[in-house]
Amino acid sequence: MPSRKHRWEEEHYRFEAIFASSVDAILAVDPMRHIVLASPSVSRIFGYDPDELVGRSISILYARTEDFIEQGRLRYSREAEDSLSAYEVEYRRKDGSTFPGEASGRKILSSKGSGAIAGYMVTIRDISRRRQLMNALAREKEQWFVTLKSLGEGVIVTDASGLVTFMNPAAEILTGWSFLEASGQPVGTVYLAVSEETQERQADPVARCLSAGHIVGLSNHTCLLTRHGRKLAVEDSASPIRDGERTTGVVLVFRDVTEKREMERQLAHQARYDYLTQIPNRVLFHDRFDQALARARRSGSPLALLYMDLDSFKEINDTLGHAAGDIVLRQAAERLVKAVREEDTVARMGGDEFTVIMTGFSGREEVVTSVGRLFLALSEPMMVGGQEVSVTASVGVAVFPEDGEEADSLLRHADIAMYKAKERRGNAVVFFRADLTGELEKRVSFSADFRRALERSELLLEFQPEVEIVSGRIRGVEALLRWNHPLQGRLLPESFLPQLLRGGLMAELSLWVLKKAARQALAWPHASGEPPLPVSVNLSVRELRGSVSPVVRLREVLAETGLPPERLEIEIAFPEGRLGDDVPVLGGMRDLGVKLVADDFGEGIVSLDILRSGLFDRVKLSRQLSPGGDSGGFDPKAAAMLRGVLSMLRDLEIPAVAKGAESRESLRILREAGLRFIQGYALSRPLSPHEIAGLAASGRIGPGIA
Repeated sequence: MPSRKHRWEEEHYRFEAIFASSVDAILAVDPMRHIVLASPSVSRIFGYDPDELVGRSISILYARTEDFIEQGRLRYSREAEDSLSAYEVEYRRKDGSTFPGEASGRKILSSKGSGAIAGYMVTIRDISRRRQLMNALAREKEQWFVTLKSLGEGVIVTDASGLVTFMNPAAEILTGWSFLEASGQPVGTVYLAVSEETQERQADPVARCLSAGHIVGLSNHTCLLTRHGRKLAVEDSASPIRDGERTTGVVLVFRDVTEKREMERQLAHQARYDYLTQIPNRVLFHDRFDQALARARRSGSPLALLYMDLDSFKEINDTLGHAAGDIVLRQAAERLVKAVREEDTVARMGGDEFTVIMTGFSGREEVVTSVGRLFLALSEPMMVGGQEVSVTASVGVAVFPEDGEEADSLLRHADIAMYKAKERRGNAVVFFRADLTGELEKRVSFSADFRRALERSELLLEFQPEVEIVSGRIRGVEALLRWNHPLQGRLLPESFLPQLLRGGLMAELSLWVLKKAARQALAWPHASGEPPLPVSVNLSVRELRGSVSPVVRLREVLAETGLPPERLEIEIAFPEGRLGDDVPVLGGMRDLGVKLVADDFGEGIVSLDILRSGLFDRVKLSRQLSPGGDSGGFDPKAAAMLRGVLSMLRDLEIPAVAKGAESRESLRILREAGLRFIQGYALSRPLSPHEIAGLAASGRIGPGIA
């Protein structure tokens, strides 16, 4: 066995190794608290050479004399203890600077075995970094507390049992409970969630969070039932508070979305109903048509699709104006809805075209009778702008299953039959027959006309400025297509784009428009101190989903023309009410550097999808949000909707542009609503490239609107 001397030598060497390598300062002091020995680390911590300290009082290391005295008092009061627990004190370095330290001590007993205290071994650790972290945590805690108190969202914190431990002022206002009253209460008592639709109590989000151990949120259409019996539409999330693997509580964050939910309902309605006539639009038509076809297949019952076009509607628009045309469309829709049976669906497909879905009829004679009622309803004179207007219609009919078994074929065949009915000049109805497919030849002929128009430069672009309403500065221009047809005269896009879509010619046309607009933008001058004008081009959703990606076409246009991508803006409207699978394509377009603009914003729930996507640089408001935009009069509902949409966009810092400003009164209303950029005839009609060049040189239209 090793001798006592040998063990002592081992202990001595071990102590010397620890003493020499310790990162903390180790000091041996005698009973009078004079330093007998100092480790090398005192040089780094205190700035003293170890030998400088030997024989000096340890008080030299204290920043405050009172701390030195207090530590001496504690030492004497605890002489029975072998060691002194760690304590924090302020120390002073040789250069006079101070730092927080943590000291611990241990008695050194006399080697004579008498039990007398020979001194103390003191270890001092620099805790500056720890103190900094603790102070930072304290500041963060204070900031967290102040932030929670100032948040507009309600915040409730619970312990692991779901009992309330904190509520911010917003939570007190929303729930009707004060924190003093709610403290210690089960959160389900304070935060009572019910279904907006069934009024049944919803699962407690805090209990679900505690059970699941991860973030949970309320289901859609949830309301908070306040202490006073009010119902508030809310959105919330409950997040666990963790201490390692243990959940110690939950943070419930919720906000009042009553106005937002009402806005969503209105936007959802607009996504499926035509804004002008308030009857089902093309989106809702397809939905109901698919459902009706499914029922007809199951039951084996017939179904008829009526495709209607108002005769001479173009003449009404041209002679009386678009406002008069809108009145005719509204009255026509009202009369059609009243003339059909309750189970039938009337929809506006766009322009002056309507459809009627008929089910549960006995034969074609009953269909003819129903069409007769529609003609009779429309034949009653309409008063438009003090004038009587008579309206006739042409109707094509396709019957399931003999004329087609799929929605697309029935729609196409009813369309063909309608064109045949138009040849009979007013209040004519034609049932589809196979020999009518010759109408397709007309569309082929139209395709040939279109290609000749490209070759003969019959197509041209005009540009409508987008203007800063206060200064009159031109922010950019939108390219608008026109067709100088040799026989029909000057055609606007709505008169030929539907045929181009049906004929699959839109991709070719879009490429032409993009290149033409890009080259024209490069040719314009720009005012001194102003950036060159960007140009915007409209793109349809169908083109996003075509066989050739628009990313490929845009890359080709930018490379061929040399237009900087940031000067090209692509305007896209989403009538179906969702982005869906278009997100990757839109992302690819943004990656090219072009700007994306959401067109017709406010016509449907797509508006909300757009906001969430983060893909769009700006939004262009629907004409229906411009007071008097379509009908020329002031619409309080449109103004209210405008204010709500603008408030939402401002909160999200998404710029908005209003279009359809047709009067000085519209400009005033839009400016007072907070819009900065406007587009419309009240500021400028669409202009030729030469006219835009003159404006681009000055950079402004007029003096602006004060």
